Amino acid sequence: MPEVSSHVKTEQDHEYEYNSQQLKPMLHYLSVHDFVWINSTVLGRTVPFDYERLEASMAAQYGYLQSGDAPVQVANLLDTMLSARPFKSGNLRTAFIATLVFMTANKYTLQVPDVEVADLVMKTAAGEIAAAAAISTMFKPSDLALREGVSLRTLVTHICNEHTEALRLLAEVDE
Repeated sequence: MPEVSSHVKTEQDHEYEYNSQQLKPMLHYLSVHDFVWINSTVLGRTVPFDYERLEASMAAQYGYLQSGDAPVQVANLLDTMLSARPFKSGNLRTAFIATLVFMTANKYTLQVPDVEVADLVMKTAAGEIAAAAAISTMFKPSDLALREGVSLRTLVTHICNEHTEALRLLAEVDE
């Protein structure tokens, strides 16, 4: 005898099934603590920061109602971080590393050399180019995902070690 379900599907059930098929994998996000840690890592010391500006910079990475578009979200993060400048110093380097960590964790790879990426960050900070244009020049999609068990902080350390030239160039102009 066939199994009979005691649950009758409703329109709400159908809607849920439809929506669940549309879901994209969740993005990796940075916390306020991650931003503070990135700043102290690139500077080698802790500096004062404005919490409200830092919170706004962190929140800028979320794409409300369209979460899942990493390039758009990180452009917002970069633009907000460079305009809000929440830290007493090291904002350009922190924005660069946070941007690169976010994109790498979310399956994008840097496609330009350190000299060019530093120039793009400086031009974005100066208002010479839009953050979205800088991001589209800097990154391309990748099949590489953040490995299971690898923390964002481990990724930060790796990226800082891998991009010393960009960090050095940004340090020359980073208050």
